[in-house]
This record gives sequence, structure tokens and C-alpha cells, in this order.
Amino acid sequence: MGPHIDPLAVVRLLRPGQATAWVERAAGDGPTPVIGVREESRRIRRLPPDAPVELRAGVYTSPEAIVIPLLLRIGPERSDAVYEIWVNAHSTDFGLFDALAHDEEDDSLRLQDRWRDEQILEMLRAGWPSVKRARRKQSDESPREKVLLFAGQKIDWHLGLPELKVWSGQASLESIIDARVQAIRSHRLPEDATLIDWRVPMGTASGLDARSAVNAIDVGFSPTALGMDVFTFAAAELLGIVGMAVWPIIRFGYREYGYLDENDDLWRFGKVDRDGGGDGGSTLTRCQGQP
Repeated sequence: MGPHIDPLAVVRLLRPGQATAWVERAAGDGPTPVIGVREESRRIRRLPPDAPVELRAGVYTSPEAIVIPLLLRIGPERSDAVYEIWVNAHSTDFGLFDALAHDEEDDSLRLQDRWRDEQILEMLRAGWPSVKRARRKQSDESPREKVLLFAGQKIDWHLGLPELKVWSGQASLESIIDARVQAIRSHRLPEDATLIDWRVPMGTASGLDARSAVNAIDVGFSPTALGMDVFTFAAAELLGIVGMAVWPIIRFGYREYGYLDENDDLWRFGKVDRDGGGDGGSTLTRCQGQP
């Protein structure tokens, strides 16, 4: 609220059962969030002096604004004891948001990120059939690749750009997705881990995420041959598989590729082979848009 607006006057204009929020700044103190509730006097008088008070906050962000939903419960756990408040904070004035974040016990941003990761994780878990697939018989021929449906996306980039495949032998993109989905279904996302940095033990590495692309030349022995598990960024690899379908890869020339992101910025990268003793990979460069 502006400096010339009396917040209590605003509360008096509300209908019973409504609430609003503002920030007070006392001299020498940090910003303090205040919630004002308009309620009928008879209901207020019925509340005991030690009536429980519970506040829950979330946050939805964009580059220009932050929307903060607040749920305030005063008294018993009933729907008529819960007050809903929506706070809009623009980029030029994050006063209430800063005041809420000023409290060290407030975890709104972390909880929002956690909620987002868990929703994406459930999408990945549910986006692949639960039927156990029959184990392929060993053969000298590589398995036939095919169009796949995963997480609601048609996956066919591995057919149009086979040179980007980082797997070989008896592996296929289908078996790679299946193994990683089974891994994230059988493990719980730790409280202190983000989805991108979450590692789970797996019997094989695909090479899709260079952070766990173990090479026998690098480590001096074959983890697969010894039956050794490799900590793999399974969820990140699955997101990469989906991402290459959402933003299709464009071939510019020999070992030169790129894609357009959601802002129509063109990103370009080159393919670099691993030769042992060093990290393979490439440099991703934005070709247009602001750096």
C-alpha cells in the first residue's frame, strides 16, 4: 500500500471473511509483513485467547512480477476459519515479498522449487508404461530403433540424427528410457537435492549426461564388466531426451547443430568425440538474442 493510505481504513472497507496484507517499516527495524482480517465481532469474541494461528505461503514468479498466495487459519481447522490473500508484487516493488523472505523460517522459494521438481518427477514416472519389458536376447545385431512416446512427447530425434546417439551395442533409446524411469520410480528424491543434480545408482551409464559418462579409459577398468553401479543423473537424462523433442535439433553442417528455445533464441553447438583422458562435449553458443 502507498505511504498515504491507511491500511486499517482499507480493512474496514472489506466484507467479513476477507483479509489483506501490507508491510510496515519501523525506524531501525526491517520490513514487517502485517495481515489484516475483517470479521464479525461475535466470531472474534468466540475465539479463545490461545486460539491456534497458522500461515501458509507460496510463490509464483515471472521476470516482471511475483504472486504470493497466503492462507491464514485462525482457530479450529474449518473452512470458515481460513482466510485467503493474494499479493501481487511488481519488479519495482517487492516490499511484501522481501518482508516475507526476511524471516529465516520462511521457505516459500525453496518449497516452490521443491513442488515444481516433484511435479516434473511425477510426470517422468507416469509418462512411461509400467509393464515390465521382456529382456532382449543377446545378438550381434544392434536393436532396431523406433519412434517412442514418453511424457506426452513424440520422441524421434534419434532417428533423424543418428550421429547424436551416444549409446551403442545392445542399448537402444527405448531401453535407456526404461532403465532410467525404473530407477527414479524406485528411489525417492532427497530433501536436499534438486531434480537436475539428483543421482541414482545404475548398472550402466548412457553418456547422455557428461557428468556421469564413465569411460573405461578414464577410470582404468570397465565398471559394467565388474557389475559396479554408476551414480547417474537419471532424471536429468530423461529431461534431456524430452527436451530434444520439445526443441527439435537443427543440423547446420558437419558436426554442427543447434536449436531454437522458447524465446526464439538460436543456440548452436558442435559434436566432439571422447578419446579418453579428458572430457568430451562441446561449447553451447547463443547465436541471437541478448547474452
